[in-house]
Amino acid sequence: MSHYETLGVPRDASTNDIKDAYRAAVLKHHPDKLAGADCGNGAEASLADSADFKRVQQAWEVLRDPSQRAAYDSGLTLAALRATVAFQDELTLDEMDAETEEGEDVYTYPCRCGDSYRLRKVDANEHPDIAVQCRTCSNQVLVKTT
Repeated sequence: MSHYETLGVPRDASTNDIKDAYRAAVLKHHPDKLAGADCGNGAEASLADSADFKRVQQAWEVLRDPSQRAAYDSGLTLAALRATVAFQDELTLDEMDAETEEGEDVYTYPCRCGDSYRLRKVDANEHPDIAVQCRTCSNQVLVKTT
């Protein structure tokens, strides 16, 4: 379950919407709010509510901070990409050759088809992980830039 699902908000929710959802979830799952309630299942329900509360707290800690949220979103995107795309290989920038093509700094890596994968340095600086397709065939590699 993603942090967004935990709080019941869409991935493009504003920080204010996330904050509102967090507050509502805290009221629903906070152990102090539930201590006086008749839980029916006693200790089992208490443990489940405690785990839910911890998930809510963790979701809030990540999604309220813009840099942590961006890193988290990148991880979600990468996980979705891995689930749908078969990568030929996973590389780091150190495994690629740094070159200049047509006045632009790029990283290249040979593809098994004989051509190469080409990643612009500016793109590598903007993304922690990026899928790069061969210039000729449909093969793709995942380049880890961090």
